[in-house]
Amino acid sequence: MKHSSHRDFLERWGVVALYLLLCVLFFLPITAPYKLVYPLLFLTLVSLRSKMPQLTLALAFSAIGDVCGAEGKLLFQIGAFAVAQILYFLLLTKRASDRSPLRVAASAITPVLVLVVAFVAIVPAIEVGVVKVGAIVYAILIGVMVTAAGLTKRWGPRVGATLFMLSDFMLAHSLFVAPNPTLRRVSLALYFAGQLLLWLGLCKER
Repeated sequence: MKHSSHRDFLERWGVVALYLLLCVLFFLPITAPYKLVYPLLFLTLVSLRSKMPQLTLALAFSAIGDVCGAEGKLLFQIGAFAVAQILYFLLLTKRASDRSPLRVAASAITPVLVLVVAFVAIVPAIEVGVVKVGAIVYAILIGVMVTAAGLTKRWGPRVGATLFMLSDFMLAHSLFVAPNPTLRRVSLALYFAGQLLLWLGLCKER
């Protein structure tokens, strides 16, 4: 039993090390096709061993969203990540430790504040009708996902979900309000960190 636990520990942190290496590769001035996709594609493949199909699909749709983002297909990117948020929500809801109205309200404070700022500062700047509707629906979905994460016991999913949401907020601001390459890079760093924390937390609670 002790040997198995030690092996699992080494495997888990070996995955973390390789994932972080792929994240660093993205930020380096190295030309590689679709290098944005490598971190999430790697986590998707690793998660196949977890026997958690919803987690694998959430990561897979995130990777698909990254592909769409790399190709500039914004509406498809929003759609793929919307599916990922629904899958994460279902996973997190199953692990909710306290669903009392007070706990739900407390968990919703941060996402509601972020959504209010997004609807005031970002949504009005989106001109394309279908994209605007998609962005609004997606914003609500990720807000609900972050709220569900707040109902779990572990800090990993809670922090990971929050970083994911902040990442999307920054990316949307850079895309629709004021293009900012630095803000985009920060948003992607938060995105990679958020996905890793979600994976670590959900795998540990399987």
